[in-house]
Amino acid sequence: MLYVFRKNVFTLFLKKQEMTSRVDNLIYLLKTLYSGGLSFSELHSIIKISTRLAEIITRSRYSNIFPRTVFHGITIQEIITDSITPLFTSVLGSNDIPLRKALLNWDENIQNEESAYFFLSQIISNRIEQEISKKLKEADLSSVRFNCR
Repeated sequence: MLYVFRKNVFTLFLKKQEMTSRVDNLIYLLKTLYSGGLSFSELHSIIKISTRLAEIITRSRYSNIFPRTVFHGITIQEIITDSITPLFTSVLGSNDIPLRKALLNWDENIQNEESAYFFLSQIISNRIEQEISKKLKEADLSSVRFNCR
């Protein structure tokens, strides 16, 4: 069942994705990230791909939680942005971004576009789940504080 979901998300994403230049080739971008020589435009391309993939995952997986665009004051775009941002924010004193660290620690070989999208979707899915959990806890705590006054 989970494999079918992943394959459907990948298929949906490929339909939306336009593979017009080398910068849009995710396997190329991940190999460049792995070697550490990512340019600004390549980083921008990975961020765009990640944002689109996060939107597809969020809308397909969490449409029951977010039936409209806002749930407890939380928008889907907020979740997408807050989920993706930490993957591309370098830690103080280091030039590495967390996405590169995840790529270096990834157990499976990334040989083709499908495995590259699988890697990225796994990382993004985990971040989305963490962010939704955090946002729902914050919304729940704020409503508890509000009701206690």
